[in-house]
Amino acid sequence: PHFPRAPCITHLCAKPFAAMVAEGKDGGEKTTDKEVLLDMSKKEQGNPNQNYKKFLRKLKTDFKVSVNKEMITLERLQTANLAIFAGPRDMFTSDEFTAIKDFVNEGGSILILLGEGGE
Repeated sequence: PHFPRAPCITHLCAKPFAAMVAEGKDGGEKTTDKEVLLDMSKKEQGNPNQNYKKFLRKLKTDFKVSVNKEMITLERLQTANLAIFAGPRDMFTSDEFTAIKDFVNEGGSILILLGEGGE
């Protein structure tokens, strides 16, 4: 299935990463539990135990970081302000696309890094 371009994609480009995450989903006051979810359920090229060690270390200085290795669900995404998909290699299911779309529609932010051959 085709995943429509999120209306908030300009929001992702227009604000610094830290400000976007710190703001919270509703764009209001800073949250005390700023969380970044790093997805690993799609055999991502960006692995926090390998080539993304420095990135993960920097994230952890300012944010609570969790790693998802299970199927992507709205409930799991809702635990974070920002979900990062660092070069997914496996296909997303239609249920996962729906969860991501609902997360963005509720005010959550996503960062999808793709290389050649990405979905």
